[in-house]
Amino acid sequence: MAIKAVVLDVGSVLEHLEDDPWPEIWIGRRERRRYLPVGHVVATLAEHDPTGDIVTGKISEAQMRERYARALGLDHEQAHQMMAEMWDAYCGELDGQMRDFAAGFRPVYATAILSNSPDGARREEQARFGFEELVDLIVYSHEVGLAKPDPAIFSLAAQRQGLSRMRSSSSTTTSGMSRPLRDVDGAPCGTVTRRGRFRRSARSGSLPRRSTSWLATPKAPSRRAAGRWRPDVYAATMGNVLDGIDEALASWIAAQPVWFVATAPLAVDGRVNVSPRGHDSFSILGAHRVGWVDYTGSGVETIAHLRENGRICVMFASFDRRPRIVRLHGRGMVALAGEVAYEQVVALHPAHPGTRAVVVVDIERVSDSCGYGVPVMDFVQERDLLRRSAQKRGPAGMDSYRAQKNAVSIDGLEGL
Repeated sequence: MAIKAVVLDVGSVLEHLEDDPWPEIWIGRRERRRYLPVGHVVATLAEHDPTGDIVTGKISEAQMRERYARALGLDHEQAHQMMAEMWDAYCGELDGQMRDFAAGFRPVYATAILSNSPDGARREEQARFGFEELVDLIVYSHEVGLAKPDPAIFSLAAQRQGLSRMRSSSSTTTSGMSRPLRDVDGAPCGTVTRRGRFRRSARSGSLPRRSTSWLATPKAPSRRAAGRWRPDVYAATMGNVLDGIDEALASWIAAQPVWFVATAPLAVDGRVNVSPRGHDSFSILGAHRVGWVDYTGSGVETIAHLRENGRICVMFASFDRRPRIVRLHGRGMVALAGEVAYEQVVALHPAHPGTRAVVVVDIERVSDSCGYGVPVMDFVQERDLLRRSAQKRGPAGMDSYRAQKNAVSIDGLEGL
């Protein structure tokens, strides 16, 4: 009997997963800040092993988040950020070559994905990779209450594909992505279980599967390139020009504590300026528009350059263990108090006594790069010096300071 259907795993087949300990970042950080002994959080999490309950759907995404928040002492915002990083680590990167190879099975074979998964996996993987458009059927363990290597979940997948059962498949290598599948032992259903191997499955109970033990212990695959992949397009690993800012990229940007703004005057001898930014001041206003609250400082280069020519580049860089750089090139404008753009953006952020303007950028190009040369550093805290300085000067003092320091740029261009 010829092969009639193909079942694919996800982890290390359709997705690249790297061995980077995501929870160690959170666990180590929280233990240090709370003066807890090393290993305390892991011991707390391991009081009962939730792995089986997670992949069989007995523990929901909300319960998983609550469990980690309680063990790590996280507030609501920190728990939300932790889960965002967890999903990035869990999903990893799309393997475009394997995705294209898998797409080639249709329409000759019925196709399915069979994955051990926690609650939320369908949402996250569909948003990133569009697996529902790739195969005829997806069976997630948490949705059916069964998990690999239990033979029952293989039988369920076979039944849903209209097959009586799933039997051994060919061991034909697919590392070259061109060798045809061979019907070696009459298997009606083959299983692609890892990169480069179309192998025996189901009854041996030894299928490679994406590990979920890292949900309870400090080991995890790393995230890279959150928000990069569109459902219908495979891009190269790094150095991509993106269509715009989608939800995943917006989440990544929001997690970065510092970003940089570069502008320049038109004059060939004019001085290029790069300014670091921070605090809760940056807003994503759309797929191709961003804005931020501009605080009073000793210079006015960004404002002056934008008023002259509008050219600007905003850069975000990851300083944690998952390197990435994102650049937003576009045209910016400056809005002052009373203008619509000013009021719109200021309303999105905490009031700040040092606010002098709002910058809005219409983005013409969104791109990312590897960031491999950027060091790994821990974020400690925001500085409160800017706020305290503005409060000390008072409104009148700030007006006087801006009149003195912000009237013109270092090249004599108009500022405020």
